[in-house]
This record gives sequence, structure tokens and C-alpha cells, in this order.
Amino acid sequence: MLESFEPFLAYWQTLRGVEMLPCREDFHPIQVKDFMGRIVIVERLSTSHFQVRLVGTEVVERLGHDHTGEDFLSLLDGPEERAVRLALFNAMLDQPMGMWGNREVITNKGTYIAHFLQLPIRHKASHAGEFFNVFDFDQSLVAVSGAEFKRFGKLVSFGLIDIGAGVPEAYQHLGVTSLVH
Repeated sequence: MLESFEPFLAYWQTLRGVEMLPCREDFHPIQVKDFMGRIVIVERLSTSHFQVRLVGTEVVERLGHDHTGEDFLSLLDGPEERAVRLALFNAMLDQPMGMWGNREVITNKGTYIAHFLQLPIRHKASHAGEFFNVFDFDQSLVAVSGAEFKRFGKLVSFGLIDIGAGVPEAYQHLGVTSLVH
């Protein structure tokens, strides 16, 4: 699953060096130009509000809308899913870890799959926490003319990434990939 994200993951690892998290200000898009159109940066404004800060051009193209400034949780399917993801997003930033998975993308033309990688980052001007959400879309979504994004649906598969701070005990049963050497 992580193979398609390996160049981005390697760059993220290089940026962080000996730190737990890389600093967003050190991020240089040219270094991961193949991923730039598929990146969404999300910032935690409070433990219940995660605002979309940046949406890559390919994400806008595929979803048919620029979600910059919106609450990331409002893009998810149903209150139960939002509650689960809210807890995971807070856990990801409180005890830094990454996440990966496959999620349904529901459009007016059908349901497709988006692969994702989420990695926390820090921002010099904010202690709130942010994360990169990098997408790899099901290729069939490209071929559909006039597809309009409705919402993100169910998680098809999902796992956590230990980046050195461990994974909260409540989530250890979900399957953990380790980046700790």
C-alpha cells in the first residue's frame, strides 16, 4: 500500500532528520513535484475543528471543488465516521503517528477508491498541529466526465504508522507499520 507513496515518505523522513516531525516551513514543493497536485494540508484549529489549508490542483480537479477553508470532517460520510476520524486525527497529532488506507470517494457518477497517506507536520507559528494528506486516486475517476464529489465514504482498508512516538494503546489492534529504525 505504501509503495506508491515511498518517494513522498522518504522526503518527509529526510525533512524531519532527528526531530519527531518535520517543519512545514522546510517543505519545498519542487522536491516532491509528482505529489504536489495530490496533497491536502489540514490544520487542527481545535480538538473538534480541522480546517483544510491547501488543496492540490489534482485533488481539486478530481473532486470538482476546492475545499480550502472548509472543515475537513464535513467531507466525511455520516456522524459516526466523523467521530471516529476526529479521535484518530487528534491522536495522530497528540502522539505523532501516520495513517494510510483506502477510502471510498462518492460522486454523482458512482463510487471510486482513493488511497491516502497522512503524516503529521509541525508549523513554527502554531502549536495546533497539521498533517499532510496525500492522495493516489483510482484511475477510473479520471475517465469519468462530469463527476462531482459528494463526500468521502467508508474506509475500505486502514492502518497506522509508528514514526517513533509509538501508537496509542487504543489503536494498536488496527495494524501498525513502523518507520522506527
